[in-house]
Amino acid sequence: MSVIPAELKYTKSHEWVKEEDGVFVIGLTDYAQSALGDLVFVNLPEEGDAVTAGEAFSDVESVKAVSDVFSPVTGEVCASYIPYTGEERQAMLKAVGLDSIDQLYDVVPESVRVKDLDLPEGMSELEVGRVMADMAEKDKIFRSIFRGAGAYRHFIPAIVKTVTSKEEFLTAYTPYQAEISQGVLQSIFEYQTQMCELTGMDVSNASVYDGASAAAEAVFMCQERKKS
Repeated sequence: MSVIPAELKYTKSHEWVKEEDGVFVIGLTDYAQSALGDLVFVNLPEEGDAVTAGEAFSDVESVKAVSDVFSPVTGEVCASYIPYTGEERQAMLKAVGLDSIDQLYDVVPESVRVKDLDLPEGMSELEVGRVMADMAEKDKIFRSIFRGAGAYRHFIPAIVKTVTSKEEFLTAYTPYQAEISQGVLQSIFEYQTQMCELTGMDVSNASVYDGASAAAEAVFMCQERKKS
């Protein structure tokens, strides 16, 4: 028989609420977290936001789905998950002899500080997909590629993607699991081995594990390091 804390009140949508000196603390039940699986992102309201009983005020994203979190009470948010209150931040700054967070960056030269980013407005998922598709059409795809140490283009049965996409194989750390990323691990091993053979070094480091970061760094290197 499970033990249910007497101070907790529960909602039909699997949130719990606890009152502490007139302040209500809201959370998700163990059942809800178990049903969602590993959480990868939590979108919470900011301090000062208003919440209404019965309405969604947050959402959580897991490896399985995105789910709304509904407020059991009406009121104003005084603190969110983990982030500190303004009073707590000031107390920490005072403890290190500072008055503001900006003073933490006094050692950074003014010339290299980025204050305002001139970025265009964000696009929807559909718009981003169209932009990426247009960019991809500019790529030249060669019919035959003779590099890759034998890992040339080959036929992959459709069932492979279905099997590897099963939820049993997915967690918040899926990109690092050998079940999914064995090809990445092999390519890194091949790179390290080849570098050791070319340079005669005992070991070779492959520090950039994320493919997107590696691709961006390669592009910058090609732009900056040109033959003179």
